[in-house]
Amino acid sequence: MHRPAVFLAFLFALAPLAWGQPAAVKDAGKPVPAVFQKYCVECHGHAKAKGHVNLEHLVAQPSVGLHADTWDKVIEMLETAQMPPSDAEELPTDVERKTAAAWVRRA
Repeated sequence: MHRPAVFLAFLFALAPLAWGQPAAVKDAGKPVPAVFQKYCVECHGHAKAKGHVNLEHLVAQPSVGLHADTWDKVIEMLETAQMPPSDAEELPTDVERKTAAAWVRRA
């Protein structure tokens, strides 16, 4: 009697994998890429990729897996407040930094 419901739940749980995106990436996603857009992509985006870091490209990936080393460096730079540099026009709050780092870790 409960078999159809269990089967449907199973299918919905696997659906993100069928589209090539782990569930964590979809759940992790919306606000943090906006943080990267606001504070980072001017220097680390498609138009300019200082240090060969293009966060627009990285955020668009289905998971951090292939770029784990780069994401580890991004987390380090955020958590130690090395990036954005202290002379930037606007700096993220501590909460924004922690949220961004947590998003990467969940992805």
